[in-house]
Amino acid sequence: FDLMVLRVFPDRIEQRRAEVSRFANCPPVRIPPDTMTPKYHDAQGRSDPYAQIDISSQIPARDQYDKENYREDGF
Repeated sequence: FDLMVLRVFPDRIEQRRAEVSRFANCPPVRIPPDTMTPKYHDAQGRSDPYAQIDISSQIPARDQYDKENYREDGF
């Protein structure tokens, strides 16, 4: 979520970042029974933003010799 805040004054604009509690918990939301299944969802029909990621051709972090599979530049 974008936490950018712009403070606009007559003579300048300040860019800030919002400070929010990382420990706050949202109350549960009741979803009407006639709601359509989310575009990206898991097998149980719950919303899952990672469901769109195809990991079938994912390159493992370690090779068959248990050596790290990354280049020097981090890729």
